[in-house]
Amino acid sequence: MWEYTFGENVMQHGFEPDPEEYKRLAEGKAKRNTKNSRYYPVALHRHQGRKEFFFASYPAASGFYKPDEYFWKRFQAEVATLTVRTEFIDTIDLDTFGIRHGIEHVDFLKIDVEGAELDVLKGSMGYLKNSVLGVFTEVRFDNSSNSPTFADTDHFMRKSLEGKA
Repeated sequence: MWEYTFGENVMQHGFEPDPEEYKRLAEGKAKRNTKNSRYYPVALHRHQGRKEFFFASYPAASGFYKPDEYFWKRFQAEVATLTVRTEFIDTIDLDTFGIRHGIEHVDFLKIDVEGAELDVLKGSMGYLKNSVLGVFTEVRFDNSSNSPTFADTDHFMRKSLEGKA
């Protein structure tokens, strides 16, 4: 979204743990690719390690939090959120990844990771405190995926960034 405003000045870093989707992105077959897009086959989270990942029947609905099937079955088309398999995958926090890959600053974060947005934010504290100008993230108002809610994310951002001017 920011490439429309800032043009070729945007350096976009994307993270995709699914090998098939990562391949598509790396080959330039994603609608959000720009001249300055870089993709990495990793999963961002709050720290480096291994975490259980829930693969959904619709791949874009997959994530680190198992969806509440009772909640989602209320909606006819939401069978896409049903878990078809789980696997432990490697994770890394954005701060560590950035240091290792020479990413000096991040101006904007766009986070859509099916409920683990707060976890990614917690792993991005260095950037949040020192360079981030804006955050565009998905939040949930209901605990529909056993994941943090808007209130949790709002509280974290307010408390963690107190005094940042």
